[in-house]
Amino acid sequence: MIADNMYAFAEPGIQNVDIARKLSNSDYVYNPNHPLRFDSRINSTNTCSEQFLDRNGTCILSSINVERFSTDVNEYKKELNIIGESVNRFLDNVISCELIYHTYATYHQKLSMEELRRTGGGFTNQNAWLFKQGLVYGESVSNKTFEEFVKWYNYFLYTSSIKLGKEKGNFKSFVREKYIQSPFIKRMIKEFPELKFDTMRNVTCSSVAPTGSLSLMFSKSVMSYGIEPAFGIYYFCVPNVVREVFKNAGYEIPIKSDTIKDTWDGRFGIIIAKFIDENKDKVGINFKNSTEINPLDKLNLLSDVSKWVDSSISTTFMLPEN
Repeated sequence: MIADNMYAFAEPGIQNVDIARKLSNSDYVYNPNHPLRFDSRINSTNTCSEQFLDRNGTCILSSINVERFSTDVNEYKKELNIIGESVNRFLDNVISCELIYHTYATYHQKLSMEELRRTGGGFTNQNAWLFKQGLVYGESVSNKTFEEFVKWYNYFLYTSSIKLGKEKGNFKSFVREKYIQSPFIKRMIKEFPELKFDTMRNVTCSSVAPTGSLSLMFSKSVMSYGIEPAFGIYYFCVPNVVREVFKNAGYEIPIKSDTIKDTWDGRFGIIIAKFIDENKDKVGINFKNSTEINPLDKLNLLSDVSKWVDSSISTTFMLPEN
């Protein structure tokens, strides 16, 4: 019934709001005696189900293209150190612009931004990153490999917020003794004991946006959208990361450009699909489309990755036709 309604009415699925409230950083800084009666506790999510929010909260989000990062853990730590700080500082500046130029929708939205400065750095196209390593989305090794990537991304988002707290001041509702009682922050301290959380600019720093929508932002096709794998590597167009594998193996895919128009015009799309199916074993492609992946494997990936995402993860489950 859930899957049918997701398909028929674009319903986002199920929100585990009790778990969200238990893990929410903003719930732990709640002040029942706030002079303006501001309530920092989680109420629900935005309509995309990508970030849990207080009653008047707003989404300040961005995502990185994971495919662009190194697959070597030491190298991508260096890259994430740079991009994590850049992303969080950028998002915090968006909040400052909202407040300075009075572009918020309501007074209470302004109050929420001042009190919490909630941000959410996310990611997309992780399937292409796994593809470059010969890993299959949803399998145990892939899940742990990507969990490590997300853990370090979240770490650098948080270290950026700590630095910004020292530089520009904490979010108004910040009380260290309350904040470090959040189970998410306790997990961060256990994994990274050097994080003292004496300052904090943003109550949250990470989130993962809805599947599907981010893929539309790329000028060239990508293999996946966030936490969900691509439908297939040739149903609409062929991502460059796939084309390069074929080219390097001496099998040039008969494709004119990256655009959907040139690749999915019925007959020509069928030719490309047939070519890839006949030759993918020869070039060593290790790939499953979304309906070939066990839904329980997807849940395992969600479980692994969500340990290092402080807001929420929005996901879509593509189920087999049978």
